Order: sequence, then structure tokens, then C-alpha cells
Amino acid sequence: MKFQFDIGSFPMRAEPSHKSEMVNEILFGEQFTVIEKINDWHKIRLNHDNYEGWVERKDPFVESNNSHQTACYRPQIQNDIRLYPGSFTQSTSLKKEKPSLVELEQLALQYLNVPYLWGGRTLHGIDCSGFTQIIARLADVSIPRDAYQQAEFGEDVSLDQLELMDLAFFKNQKGRITHVGFVLNNSRILHASEKVRIDKLDSKGIYRDRISTYTHTLSHIKRVF
Repeated sequence: MKFQFDIGSFPMRAEPSHKSEMVNEILFGEQFTVIEKINDWHKIRLNHDNYEGWVERKDPFVESNNSHQTACYRPQIQNDIRLYPGSFTQSTSLKKEKPSLVELEQLALQYLNVPYLWGGRTLHGIDCSGFTQIIARLADVSIPRDAYQQAEFGEDVSLDQLELMDLAFFKNQKGRITHVGFVLNNSRILHASEKVRIDKLDSKGIYRDRISTYTHTLSHIKRVF
């Protein structure tokens, strides 16, 4: 099954302003709780991962569970409109059985060359941890939103025990986790950096052939699938 470029996301911002940076996107069917209101802006907390941000109150948000504090992003859907991968419908996975690691890899590879977008979680633009979170959801695995949060999730894996689709985490000079990607076979990594791309991976980090240098320093590996 191949994904389509479709509608079905809404920006979450760092502050209650259209000029503020987008920190995340709400996908169709995701529920949230309103925790603060300023004029037409609501600060919300997503129910599935507790991520917080500001949204402008719009018609696509409908109340759920008979509560004025809990709502859902559910715009009107036309017959010819498909949703972004990871949207919450009756089932968030693509089939009843959990996909194999090879099948999950094939799903992830469909994002190749999608441009990097800070806060993005769709085929129009995505960031590194948004990418890993959405692919995990397609396997019915729930992980946090940001890379430093995901770095605490799952089972520790040593470099000599790597498996397909393990999560590799990378740190800055201060030791803070700032990047994440999927381990592929043959010492490669699939990750969102400038765009979703495949680069070389070794014990030092990510090596990019085109510029003949390391771009990210390896911190550790986790297994979540």
C-alpha cells in the first residue's frame, strides 16, 4: 500500500500567535485536552503523548466524550480525500497483524526525500522524531514526541546487536539528545535531516558521503519493535 499526499493536519505553535514557530501537528482523530485559553487561542495537551502547544480554535475541532475540555481534530471529510499516515480512525495500523520489521522498513522508505519541517508529522514535511513517532504508530507502538523523550523508551541495544528498525539516537556537544533515526541493514540509517534520507552509520555517528564528514554523533541505540 502506498501513501498519498493528503490533507488532515493542523499546526500546534509554541506561543498563541501565527508568528510563533510550529512545534507539532495534530492529525485527524487525535484527541486533546484544553488547559489554557487566551482569546481565540487554546493551549492543549495531546492525549496520546501529552505534548503541549497552542492552536487557534477552528471549526475542525469537535467536542468529544461530552466534555468541553476534551476535543478532537476531525475536519469534514469528502469521499475523495484520504488521510495522512498515522491519523486516528477505527484502526491506526495498516492491517490487523503487527507489521514485520521488513514491512515497517518499506513503510518508512515511502517517506524518502520528504522535506524536513520542524514540528512536521506528514508527507508534506516532517522532523526526525515526528518521523519515528508516526512509523511507530503504524506498528501500534506508542512513543513520545521528541527525540530526547524517545531516547528513554525501549530496550538498550549494543552496536554488535543491531537489528533492522532499531532507533539510533544522537547527541550534541553538551550531551543532549537532538536527533533520532531508524537503523537499516548494511550499516545505514534512515532519518530526517534536511530531508528524509539514507546515510552511513557507524560507532562514531552518521557519515554523509556527499560532504565527506560526520553530521551527527552517536549516543545510543534503543529497540522498540
